[in-house]
Amino acid sequence: MGEVESREAADQRNAQLLRQAFTGKMRRPQPGARLIVALGVTAVVMVLLPVLYVLLVLVIAGAVVGYAIAGAYLLSNMAGGPWIRMVLYFAPIIAGIITVFFMLKPLIAPRIIPFPTRELRPEDEPLLFEFLYAVCNTLGAPCPSRVEIELGCNAGASFRRGFLSFLNDDMVLRIGMPLAGNLAVQEFAAVMAHEFGHFSQRTSMRLGYVVHRINLWFARVVYERDSWDARLEAGAENAGCLMGLTTLIARAAVYLSRRVLWCLMWVGSAISSYTSRQMEYHADACAARFAGSEAVTRSMHRTSLLVHADVVAAEYMMARLREHDDPTSKIPANYAKVVAMFAEDIMKRTGGRSTVTPRKTGLFDTHPSELDRIERVRALNEPGVFHLNGPASALFRDFDRLAKRMSKERALQLMPYLRRG
Repeated sequence: MGEVESREAADQRNAQLLRQAFTGKMRRPQPGARLIVALGVTAVVMVLLPVLYVLLVLVIAGAVVGYAIAGAYLLSNMAGGPWIRMVLYFAPIIAGIITVFFMLKPLIAPRIIPFPTRELRPEDEPLLFEFLYAVCNTLGAPCPSRVEIELGCNAGASFRRGFLSFLNDDMVLRIGMPLAGNLAVQEFAAVMAHEFGHFSQRTSMRLGYVVHRINLWFARVVYERDSWDARLEAGAENAGCLMGLTTLIARAAVYLSRRVLWCLMWVGSAISSYTSRQMEYHADACAARFAGSEAVTRSMHRTSLLVHADVVAAEYMMARLREHDDPTSKIPANYAKVVAMFAEDIMKRTGGRSTVTPRKTGLFDTHPSELDRIERVRALNEPGVFHLNGPASALFRDFDRLAKRMSKERALQLMPYLRRG
């Protein structure tokens, strides 16, 4: 009983300190009419591109049907032996059917199931949720209906159930465990304010979601390969005369269709990238007004370092798992600490230099370069309305225990795949 009372007293003290960290009111930056119009135009164009794709499929299917009808007459009047006439008649038809199938396949292909995340609940993390709700209220953004933590070194905001949440504010916030474990509260606040800045982009976020999903779909259409593609390639090498010619025609048709789609994909990417970058700049402005330009800049530098360390830490974790059959005894107990260890190692090897890539934003970049984002945020020179010292992990009741549990769960998920390999 005494432990529960002590925990409640500590929660109340921390909540009071958190409330005192809000030093004023802020006026949220508005996306602006130009961004809304640009997003609307982009969304219309992006919707038209898949329509063009479907029309292309219908044209090819119509051509196959037309050839089958016209070819029946030509077959009876064509010179040459019966086998030659059958090959010339049936090979294009079979190839056309295969081509239509391969073009329809991306429309019905199942999505890749990601690794599950862990839901955080207000009753388990009261201080964290008070902080998150306070950030939302300050920014005038809707509060998330679900908060999740994951092992990735990132944070994200999205619709909880995809298009089913499209017409309301049913949002999910995902927090990367390495960020929560290795950022200061002020830097973590900048990251959260950026994500809730996206939450506040109600119209922009919905249009941006449509654009993003179509871009991902185009990427799948153009680049995705599976066992059917492998069988088609093998069929061209090992089949007889009729099937060999058929598969060769089908492969050529699939290649040409994917080249057309590749062009459509890049047209869509060029059109949508500008508006996507503007949404990121607006979210950065929200973060700067909330946490201050200096805190946002520090968070970008620190996050860049953690992302580089996360790549090395993931490889280290996989190597350890391959060495031992029992993941519960030999894996790193706290993955966030492993990321911190490699971040410190990178700092030593680089002499403390920033890992931010010194490059400008490209035409097809969906996000501005880190350098451009930092320059924009510094130019705003915002003081911020939230100021609190300490580690971001202090917002959690027992971050170390949560990190150990998630690290163990990820190891158990990965072990069957490593053994299979």
